[in-house]
This record gives sequence, structure tokens and C-alpha cells, in this order.
Amino acid sequence: MTISRALSNLGLPRKKKVPRAQEQRREFCERLAGVDPERLVFVDECGANTAMTRTYGRAPVGQRVYATTPGHWESITLTSGMRLSGVTATLAFPGATNTDVFEAYVEQVLGPELKSGDAVIWDNLKPHLSEDAIEAVEGPERRWYHCRRGVRACSENSEFHSTEW
Repeated sequence: MTISRALSNLGLPRKKKVPRAQEQRREFCERLAGVDPERLVFVDECGANTAMTRTYGRAPVGQRVYATTPGHWESITLTSGMRLSGVTATLAFPGATNTDVFEAYVEQVLGPELKSGDAVIWDNLKPHLSEDAIEAVEGPERRWYHCRRGVRACSENSEFHSTEW
């Protein structure tokens, strides 16, 4: 039995249901209530580095697994918008997300994909709070939101903060 399961069996929740967070969650869901789910665009990043090795390997019993790793180290970031209809506005680039890169992504990749009525949601990563990026997203009847703890804003397991501009 895992510690998590044992605590759950004792009735101890994994995360506290703070009244303030519950109220913020409810307000956020109310703001999104009038938005057509087809119009929601969630923007997020993920990354990998080229020096990653496999966690597991196969070899005959009693023999060690040998594998190679790349001779150079480089991290790659993938930033995408996600809609119900699929992935949109994807950009892969070397390095980590910074304000300049995120502003360029919003202006050159995401912005042209947005339509009137879209609601863009992204998390609280510092580059996401750039006023230039926010202005590039805003447009006719378009709204911008950000979540404190990822994009699971309406989940009971996620604290968040939203701002409508």
C-alpha cells in the first residue's frame, strides 16, 4: 500500500480545499461558462533534453544493459496551443522559454491562428505575464485568462487565479 493510498483511506485529503481557492475556482468556471468549448485555446510548454537516456532496458538475465547517450547536451522546448479540435500553433525551439521567445511565439505563431470569440488560457509562468504577449492575444471579442496552477482550472484539485483583460 502506498502512503498516498493509506492517507486517503484515513480520510486525509491530498490537497486542502481552501475556501478562497474554491471561490476562485467557482468564479473562473463562471467566467468560462459562456464560452463555447470549441473556442478555448490552452497554451502550454513542455521540454526535453538530448542527453536523456532510457530509464529501462532489456538484456538476458544476469547481464547488464549498456546504452549510449548523445555526446552533446541541448534542451528543446515545445510550445503549443490546444483546442478541442486538436493541437494548433506549435513552435519547437532550443533552450528554455523566456519573455522574448514567448512574445515572438504569441505574435508570429499563436496570434495568426486566433479568431474572434477565442478564449486563450495559459499558466502563470513569468514570460506569460508579459504585457506585449497579452496585447498580442487580445483582439475583437477575444479574452485572455491565466491560471496559477496549470490549465486544470475548473478541477477540484487545482488552485488557480484568473484575470480577464
